[in-house]
Amino acid sequence: MNKILKDIPIKSILHLFIVRGSIYLFPFITLPIITRNLGVAHFGILSLFLAAQQYFVMLVEYGFTLTGARDIVRCDNKQDEMKIINEIILCRLLIFLFCTAIIIGAYAFFTEHGYISCYLILWSTVFCSVFNQTHFFIGKEKTGFIVISTCITRIVSIVIVVLYVKDNRDINIALLAYSINTALPNILSTFYLNLYLKYKVKIIFCNNEIIDRFKSGYDIFISNVFTSIYSTLTLMYLGTAKGSIETGYYSSADKLKAAAQGILFPVAQAFFPRVSKECGISFYLLWRKSTTILVCFAVAIVASLFIFSNLIYILLLGEQYLSGINIYYILTLSIIPISFGISYAQNLYLTQGQTKLLRKIYFAVSVLHLFHMPILVHFLGAIGAAISVLITESFASLLMFIFRKKCYTWSQA
Repeated sequence: MNKILKDIPIKSILHLFIVRGSIYLFPFITLPIITRNLGVAHFGILSLFLAAQQYFVMLVEYGFTLTGARDIVRCDNKQDEMKIINEIILCRLLIFLFCTAIIIGAYAFFTEHGYISCYLILWSTVFCSVFNQTHFFIGKEKTGFIVISTCITRIVSIVIVVLYVKDNRDINIALLAYSINTALPNILSTFYLNLYLKYKVKIIFCNNEIIDRFKSGYDIFISNVFTSIYSTLTLMYLGTAKGSIETGYYSSADKLKAAAQGILFPVAQAFFPRVSKECGISFYLLWRKSTTILVCFAVAIVASLFIFSNLIYILLLGEQYLSGINIYYILTLSIIPISFGISYAQNLYLTQGQTKLLRKIYFAVSVLHLFHMPILVHFLGAIGAAISVLITESFASLLMFIFRKKCYTWSQA
């Protein structure tokens, strides 16, 4: 038993599970208050700002959370770690300036609608994402701080919503409460690095190093963009081709699948720094162990979602959504190939420097998705959309499996 548990980062997995749980808990408590007090129209406006915030933060993040963690774990001294931290901050700062131009342009175009306070909150949150230090804490396996900062911010956000969101005039307060979940942990982590761990943040321009840092995160960023595009386009095309009812069934099932799928990430993230440290046969053995654990976990999740499907639908969505349960079954099955994809993409291709190949794989499956998805949606509606996602995720995992030997030698296979 000790031999089996030896290389499993149980502490990090538990910490990251707590973080994931707090992410789910926040909307569970606050969403009923916000939707009731803001009303449909203002909640729709809030959703637009939150969607914009999500995409801007993803743009600023760029892929540095994974590539930064990989590089941090391979550092031999504090100076090299500080160099990586500062390079990432500078790269994100340059991306933030681009985002600032877009935000200013959007406000200038929609000036008559007002909401200047919401634009300022959006801008401030994107700025704070420049100082996201998750890559450092994952790389150093100091996930305890992530738990503490996340719990503090969730409590603050919930208190703000409960005490101050009273009617539709409080849309800016509601946006602030959501934004604190992103901004405050980044602020706390930067202070923790500077004041407690004595890592000094210095903005020093060095063209070659900045270009190299951008290149290191480019493939992961583009892979995330391809994934986001095909998942978003599926919903948009379904809504256009089949109407709101089919879209509602699909969207509700997809949200349940996404919530369950999110449980896989703490396991993969916890293994990532340990896998990144290893090389040769020791790397292969640890990666294979992490893959086995992740896939078994996914199978257990899928089995549970199938067994308790009716109960999950009635409790979380309501009986009126039961007509779309077949969509839920199909999307739930995609969690298994997704678990393969997470392990191969993050813990194999990324750690072994094959991100360019990974980008090509995601590009290929995204293009294929654009061909078969409209056909399946045309003939099968929302069920066709779910099947197209299952095909795409399965094909992506299959391609990663086929090309896996480019990441290690034949003797290790």
